[in-house]
Amino acid sequence: MSAPRGLWQRVLAASRVEDLLALGATLAALVLLVATDSYQRFQLGLLDIFFILLPLLLLLLKIVITEFVAFSCSEQASTDPEGFLWNFLGQLVGLFRDWFPFFLLSAFYFSLFTNFMLRVNPHTADARLAAIDAWFLGDQAAILLQPWVRPWLTDLLNTVYVSYLLYFPGVAFFLYVTGRRAAFRRVMLGLLLLMGMGVVSYILVPAIGPGKFFYERFTVPLWERPSDPMFLLIDRYRVVHDCFPSLHVGIPLLLCLYAWEARARAAAAAATVYVLLMMPATVYLRYHYVIDVVAVFPYVVVARRMADMLLAWWPTCQRRLLEKREIPDPAPPA
Repeated sequence: MSAPRGLWQRVLAASRVEDLLALGATLAALVLLVATDSYQRFQLGLLDIFFILLPLLLLLLKIVITEFVAFSCSEQASTDPEGFLWNFLGQLVGLFRDWFPFFLLSAFYFSLFTNFMLRVNPHTADARLAAIDAWFLGDQAAILLQPWVRPWLTDLLNTVYVSYLLYFPGVAFFLYVTGRRAAFRRVMLGLLLLMGMGVVSYILVPAIGPGKFFYERFTVPLWERPSDPMFLLIDRYRVVHDCFPSLHVGIPLLLCLYAWEARARAAAAAATVYVLLMMPATVYLRYHYVIDVVAVFPYVVVARRMADMLLAWWPTCQRRLLEKREIPDPAPPA
């Protein structure tokens, strides 16, 4: 009979490919901090460190909780009168485990508020992005759209733009509560990869967008009053340098592809309409260049294919690693 598995084997057996991505993203962020002169150019606060290390902290917390529940489910704990409590805690941990990629996505997103990309690459790329738009449009799309600015249109497209914050969690929640766990995990991993690719692009190509870069060229304001509550809310909580590519378009587009693939026609049709509204909204509201919207399409294709490849590869890799770490049976005494 084989000896009980050690801590390393139990952790490996309970791990998912999302955990590898969390660890890899954290290590990459730490390498960038150490290998660049970001400390010399910018003042790095404790909040920056917290958000950069948050994926690793979540990963470590998940491992600790997983070990805790593994003990609670053992034969020793099952005979304990507090077994019901342990079972309840186990369900809570399972919920956290399934939603772990969402917490990681949040860590990625909120780390952008610290402008981490500018600590690595302080040179914005607005001039280059604007030149690409001008090359095939003749001018900036947001400037060309000024004659069509209307208060009702601004309110409509702004509602679409802001609803992005609820769109992904809402779809994920629907898949989870209806028992579509395989689809839920696939969506989570695809969005995790897409967000990671987006963060890398924001580091390599940071940009503030046409609304700020061409501020003096706009003669028609989007908002009738600069003190409009919605304008102040978006301006206060918007990430400043997250233009290329537009994840506001990319994330709904990825969910749209998943919906069509699942043959959920009503949901897929609604998702398609949402994407078609989000694309002009990002340009009309002066947050993105047209090239930001066009460039996100290959990002979505790569993230979707990579997610499926990783989900198929990890179980085989995990099994091989466990087989190599198995402790052989002790030899019988001579």
